[in-house]
Amino acid sequence: MALLNQLTRYWRFSYGLRKFLKEPITLEESRQIISQRLKDRQQNLLATVKQAIYGNQTSPYLELLNFAGCEYGDFEQMVRSDGIEPTLCKLNDLGIYLSIEEFKGKKEVKRGSKTFQFKEDDFNNPLLSGHLEARSGASRSAGTSTVYDFQS
Repeated sequence: MALLNQLTRYWRFSYGLRKFLKEPITLEESRQIISQRLKDRQQNLLATVKQAIYGNQTSPYLELLNFAGCEYGDFEQMVRSDGIEPTLCKLNDLGIYLSIEEFKGKKEVKRGSKTFQFKEDDFNNPLLSGHLEARSGASRSAGTSTVYDFQS
């Protein structure tokens, strides 16, 4: 099965790269894309959180949000009424944050009376198809894996 997964990943990479290089965008198009994404930032965040966190029962973020009693409707209401940054600050105050050691799975996540144990791979974005996976250069560990998608 591992060989099939690797072959699928290589095919996806070559197809995605070919399409990416075949359809370059102009400077003006890139400015328009960035401008539109900034304009739609709040709605894009809500859609991503709904799918990748609240729609993903294995999400470690969902465990933290559930522990804090924050349902999707609560999250959406905070973002719409207060904005993104104030909402993130409120969530941080509720214990919905991770240190780098917790994110990498090197340290248990303790929030109040509850303890969580996550692995670094638990935080992979389930919405990315992943044309390319790269690891950060790390001298004391295996590094952090990042998935790139040519469509994003």
